[in-house]
Amino acid sequence: MRVNLLIFLFVLSGCSNKRGRLVELDIPPPPPPPSVLPSSMPPNFIPSASELVDIQVNPIPAPFNLNGSMPYAIWVNGKLLPMSPKLSTDVARALNLKFTQPKDTAKIHSGEGWLYPLKDVE
Repeated sequence: MRVNLLIFLFVLSGCSNKRGRLVELDIPPPPPPPSVLPSSMPPNFIPSASELVDIQVNPIPAPFNLNGSMPYAIWVNGKLLPMSPKLSTDVARALNLKFTQPKDTAKIHSGEGWLYPLKDVE
């Protein structure tokens, strides 16, 4: 019995409660939160008179509008926009424009409004 007790004490003495060392890891700190304030001032949205755009949506007269395929000519700053008939009709519909036949005048027959932009816009 003493031998058993000695073996038991010998085993218990070999099992000690050792604590390990703390290891410090090199973890960088988290990045700071993003700034809530803008980095620069917001732009000025007041338009100047020199930057205004001249947009004209002109109906094309019936003899020149083949079967209603291109009812509108859309001009921006004096340049004709190359767009499909459906797109020009969609633009006019978005602006709540109803197609009305232009008055039969010499200006219309000379191309004003559909070959070149209108000069006297009201």
